[in-house]
Amino acid sequence: MKCRLYLIYLIIFIANCDNKELEQFDADFNIETGLNTSQQEWVENILSELSIREMTGQVIMDWFGGSYTPVESEAFDKEANLIESGLGGVWFMGGGPIERAAKANALQKHAKVPLLVSGFESFGNLRLANEENVSINCL
Repeated sequence: MKCRLYLIYLIIFIANCDNKELEQFDADFNIETGLNTSQQEWVENILSELSIREMTGQVIMDWFGGSYTPVESEAFDKEANLIESGLGGVWFMGGGPIERAAKANALQKHAKVPLLVSGFESFGNLRLANEENVSINCL
């Protein structure tokens, strides 16, 4: 049943698209990278500006507590300094999804390249404080 609905939506979408829009989409989209031309240029520009140390940092992630940390605190300053030194990603453990999102957004402001954000989520979100198991509820 779901497959039929998706097929119907796809047919309606294609029927409502102008051929010029489809041609522009095809011309501007690179299937290998999943990026359009301007996005690809941005990536290439940023990567060409990175030093060897910064490129190396892009494959390194560090553990951060997922609970709320005020941006004026010494603990946040230490985390922000790691990000500014070229750390490629953060791995959150603990805290709730709102605290994690706030911290990731605040840390992203200190990064030259978008951060890879991850978390310790054994059995769904077992380590999230006071939250339902979102992963299992989505099944």
